[in-house]
Amino acid sequence: MHADGCKICVSLSNNLSESDDNLCYPYWPTKEGETMDIEDSRFVIECVKKQEMKGFSIYDLKKGDGADEGEKKRLITFMHFDAWPPDTWPDLDLLGPFVSNLSKREVQIMRKTTDNYIPPVVIQSHDGLGRQAIFYQISLSVEPHRGKLNNILLFRAPIVWVATILMKEIEKKECFDVEDLAKKCARSRPGAFYKSINFCVLMALAYRLASLGGWIALADARKKMKDIEDAYQESIKK
Repeated sequence: MHADGCKICVSLSNNLSESDDNLCYPYWPTKEGETMDIEDSRFVIECVKKQEMKGFSIYDLKKGDGADEGEKKRLITFMHFDAWPPDTWPDLDLLGPFVSNLSKREVQIMRKTTDNYIPPVVIQSHDGLGRQAIFYQISLSVEPHRGKLNNILLFRAPIVWVATILMKEIEKKECFDVEDLAKKCARSRPGAFYKSINFCVLMALAYRLASLGGWIALADARKKMKDIEDAYQESIKK
């Protein structure tokens, strides 16, 4: 898929096309029982199960070597959030549960790990997400377009990157610092959060995650979220 040893892969692409070079190629099977050959059967990906959630889909995929029928296939969880067009304010009531689901699945994998190797989570929005020890490391990867690199999706992945870390801290019932996490992300991935919309979305999303973690009532969280969105919308009018 995206990285050797990957157990969870996340796609934020909202437009897919098999023919348009400017859109993301659908590089995974989307129906149960469907298989996809990659590079003349160098890899074969099979969709074992698909769960339709509100705003996103979760696929249980098997990846194997098409030339070796006896090879043990690798299981990959593929999470596709398709309700977030670039440079728009997302529905945080959809994005929040998505991040929470992602965080829980990652924790489950870490608990099942029997050695010191923790498989990476990869977020496809041009940004590959790896991990060293308990920290995250971002490196640039190319989204699977046939043609040129399209930059319009470049800066949504850091929001999910930070939010996934944030969700873990919220669930520990300890303090958390959204701005500090965003700054660490920006230092690791120059250019992250350079647009005001990205930082504002992250701050608003933090309230939605806090409500999921029991820190704040949902009604109060939604009020804070609306205040931040209204302030952002007002700022771009100036």
